Amino acid sequence: MKHQAIVVLLLTLGWLQPSVPSKPAQEPAKVNYSTEIFHAVVEGLYDDGVSNKTLDLILRKEEGGMYTHFVRGCPTCTYVLEAMRHYRARPPFVSFKMATDTWGPGLSKGLRERLANKEMKVRLDALHTLVSRWMDKRMDRLRLNKTERADWAHEMERRSKKGMAMLGNKQDRAQAELWGDLSCPSCEGAVAGATGN
Repeated sequence: MKHQAIVVLLLTLGWLQPSVPSKPAQEPAKVNYSTEIFHAVVEGLYDDGVSNKTLDLILRKEEGGMYTHFVRGCPTCTYVLEAMRHYRARPPFVSFKMATDTWGPGLSKGLRERLANKEMKVRLDALHTLVSRWMDKRMDRLRLNKTERADWAHEMERRSKKGMAMLGNKQDRAQAELWGDLSCPSCEGAVAGATGN
């Protein structure tokens, strides 16, 4: 009993600290790269205020229903394309005085002209510019440290290799013929954005 009274007195005076079980170290949250790519593009579209008319230039399809500017099955293109499709279906904001459905002023005249160009390479270069810019902004918003940014770059490069392998797959003859020796703007844009180049 005397021992317990001494312990209570020491605790009261703050000379003795109760033992608290230590919490197990938490593992860092796993990054869902696909979701982050999707969010990067949606944010970029809203930030830039891309019009439906401009977006339709990017979302054009070939006769067989294949999206012209996206590699079928590519792990980066898939999420860039889905972000654009979802943005295209966006409803208008109903709580603002001005009727609007996006934020920014729209893409520059030069980018719009490049996306409308007859040459596929010019259009793909414009799409590369957009994806790179949007990914870079997303990286900044995530406030990644050097190690995390390097992990991102590594993952985007891995996805790029997979996407380019699909582009070279001669079993998908229509896609291979359409693209020729061109490279995927979504993959390369995501790599450039992740590395900050």
